[in-house]
Amino acid sequence: MQEVDNSKYKLHKKIDNERTDKSLKLGAFKDSTTSQLKKQHKYIEEFQKEAMAEFMRLRERLEHEMDHRFDQQDEIIDSLSQSIKTF
Repeated sequence: MQEVDNSKYKLHKKIDNERTDKSLKLGAFKDSTTSQLKKQHKYIEEFQKEAMAEFMRLRERLEHEMDHRFDQQDEIIDSLSQSIKTF
């Protein structure tokens, strides 16, 4: 009977050790996953911020280029208009 109790005790001890080990591994996995998700979220936010800043710079350059071209066209039209008036 003592041998059965010893086997039972050892079996329960192994089960408890396995539960503890799995619980620790699950906690480490959860911490690792949470950390990776936070890093990815931070990377995505930074990427979005940089992309938006680049888009704004591009828009400003395009607006400047369009204004410059419109000014040139206005000068050409004014020049043509003056030429026509003088004839």
